[in-house]
Amino acid sequence: TGSVELGFELRFLKNRIGLDFTYYNQHSKDQILRMNTSYASSYNYQLINAGDIENKGVEIVLNTRPIELKDFSWDLNLNFAKNSNKVKELANGIDEFELASARWLGVKVVAKVGENYGCIMGKDFLRNENGDIIIDGTSGLPKMTDDLKVLGNASWDWTGGITTNLRYKNFSLGAIFDVKVGADLYSMSARSAYATGKHKDTLEGRDAWYQSEEKRLEAGGYVAKGVIQQDDGTYKPNDIYVDPQVYWAYVSTQTARPFIYDNSYVKLRELTLSYVFPRKLLGKSLNALTLSFVARNLFNIYKNVPNIDPDSNYNNGTGMGLEFGSLPSRRSFGLNVNLKF
Repeated sequence: TGSVELGFELRFLKNRIGLDFTYYNQHSKDQILRMNTSYASSYNYQLINAGDIENKGVEIVLNTRPIELKDFSWDLNLNFAKNSNKVKELANGIDEFELASARWLGVKVVAKVGENYGCIMGKDFLRNENGDIIIDGTSGLPKMTDDLKVLGNASWDWTGGITTNLRYKNFSLGAIFDVKVGADLYSMSARSAYATGKHKDTLEGRDAWYQSEEKRLEAGGYVAKGVIQQDDGTYKPNDIYVDPQVYWAYVSTQTARPFIYDNSYVKLRELTLSYVFPRKLLGKSLNALTLSFVARNLFNIYKNVPNIDPDSNYNNGTGMGLEFGSLPSRRSFGLNVNLKF
């Protein structure tokens, strides 16, 4: 591993404003990779040294004290980090390496040459040159690509945070906000909800389909969004009714595309209320006493993924980007007592 790191640290106005900046560029070569082998070899895998991954980015921290009075002060600190984890090279003849997978659904997370680490790959809707989904003119169901496509990436575009603290005499109130932007997530919980008809979006066309079945008419149901290719090569809007149950059962097993979400979120990570006891109340044996009420993982201020906690991942190791039946982060409340003798 070879790395270069540059940075600077600045302080202004008697340390009431501080700025830290760091740029780094790191190349990791000949990493240990676990490669699958032929069953005829009597081995399941082999370990090799290969690959070149470029990891570069910036980290910025801004510390400020906008207000400082005798009995009152306000601290506000901001941090920002942007990292690019690009796969430059793998072993000879190999352009992707599997990190994790949901093989029963044909989805995998890989390190792919030329892409950021953590590509989510699977079959996609087949589209025309205008980006419209192509519908089969017989079944009324979307057509799929023959090969796997890059559907998203589990790496964050950037992360950040805000830390603030208000102090009035012996009381202080502090909060920590987490910000994460840009990573994609394949939610198998959402896929399951659509496949079993539990998601509200699967209601579209359901009553109309049942009514048409009862009246023996083909005049109601769900019409998939897309176009049908005609004999002359042109396209017309799809107008074929299908059973919503058939549609979602088909789509949920053929492609992950509808269930890939932007996993960006802003969360109130921690809230702390503290009281510092006056020195005159402590006696001679105790130098300081602080009592704090602490709450963690209170709530999400903003998130894109429905029905799950964006902090929760099916695999939070090398295969980040997959989620299935995850439990939310635990919300906790506690009292802290800090003694100094």
